[in-house]
Amino acid sequence: MIVGTMRRIVYAASVACLLTFVPILILKLNSETAFVNSLKQVAAALGVPGAFVALIAASGRVHDIDLWVTGTANLAFYFTIAWLVLRLSSWIKRHET
Repeated sequence: MIVGTMRRIVYAASVACLLTFVPILILKLNSETAFVNSLKQVAAALGVPGAFVALIAASGRVHDIDLWVTGTANLAFYFTIAWLVLRLSSWIKRHET
């Protein structure tokens, strides 16, 4: 039971780190091809949950958004989503038998 919980936490943390830090790297690409521009749009969309939290923390001042708040909020958001998906999948597997 504890091993399964630790595995879910590690997997959820890995997914959260991937979905938080890879978009930052994609947005730094210098190429202007259609494919890279599409990747940049997807990467920008992945930052939206954290941007909402950062906007609230900055009291609505768009130019005062702190990127650490955005990144931390994205990390927490994607960790929670990944953990819930893993938890739901293990619950479904347990109740199928």
